[in-house]
Amino acid sequence: MAKKTSKKNALHEKNIDRNKTVSMKKKMHDKNQKIYGEIKSSNDEVTKLVELIFVILVIFAAFYLITTWVTKKEKNTPKQDLGTIQDSVIQYDDILLGNLLKQNKEEYYVLLIDKKTEKSKFSSNLSTYQEKEGSLKIYISYLDEAFNQPYKKEESHLITDDIESLGVKTTTLFKVKNNSVVEAIEGMEEVKNKLNEMIK
Repeated sequence: MAKKTSKKNALHEKNIDRNKTVSMKKKMHDKNQKIYGEIKSSNDEVTKLVELIFVILVIFAAFYLITTWVTKKEKNTPKQDLGTIQDSVIQYDDILLGNLLKQNKEEYYVLLIDKKTEKSKFSSNLSTYQEKEGSLKIYISYLDEAFNQPYKKEESHLITDDIESLGVKTTTLFKVKNNSVVEAIEGMEEVKNKLNEMIK
């Protein structure tokens, strides 16, 4: 009987050893799977990072090629003579009547007109005059401008060196010298005639 008990104990110990071995193998397998999963996850992240860098490089390359192509195209297109374009487009500075005597030039003209109805009637004469050598600067002021309304009066007072005493009724061409109005032509026809004289 002692042999049977010792055989049973031996078998039982073998089973325990086998179970321990299987348990250890399972733990090792689980550990290996975990490490493999981490490595695989790490590889996936590296792959995604490389793909992202590749896409960014492709986008930069595309922008570079487009910019280079546009720049070369601009260099190959004939340029227009900017001097002639600028000569044909003359800019007039718009001013308020309150600034009539305050411009930086020593001598200049200010044309007071109704913006809605008269601007186109004078543009040709003004352009021709401004192209003339030695012409004085011409500023434009609009009679219908809200800030010019305090100067619109029943009776004209045009020749002045004090802006507070200025009074206008209609279209007027002022000649200003040294911060004083030295000449004023009133009325649309009279102003047109004066501009025609100035063009000659």
